Amino acid sequence: HRLAASPDRELSLIYCTSRAGLEDRVWRVRSGLSAAAEPLPRTAHAVTNPVVTHGSTPDELQVASSWTCHVYRLKTRTTHAFFGRYEHRLRQEAGQWRIAAKTVVLANDLVPTLIDFYCL
Repeated sequence: HRLAASPDRELSLIYCTSRAGLEDRVWRVRSGLSAAAEPLPRTAHAVTNPVVTHGSTPDELQVASSWTCHVYRLKTRTTHAFFGRYEHRLRQEAGQWRIAAKTVVLANDLVPTLIDFYCL
């Protein structure tokens, strides 16, 4: 019932300290150099119940929502559903809202197979 407080010391399925780490993973998947992601699974995502929890400034908001991702793996012909909560920190820049930070809380964390950014 308690979330990990430090991804460096406790379990974290996916943790990127910077955008560069995520960009590198996306590049490997798109390039075909990631054997674990070949072929890419088919996914369907739903984000529901967004709620603005608070804003520290007029140009920044905290938003919580629920999410579900259904995954079909072509290699194994298996399906799985992942679900949980998102916590986004949004920042307004040049008149547009941008994601400044995102936390994904996986509710069904007994993962029977590989989980990657396209499942979250």
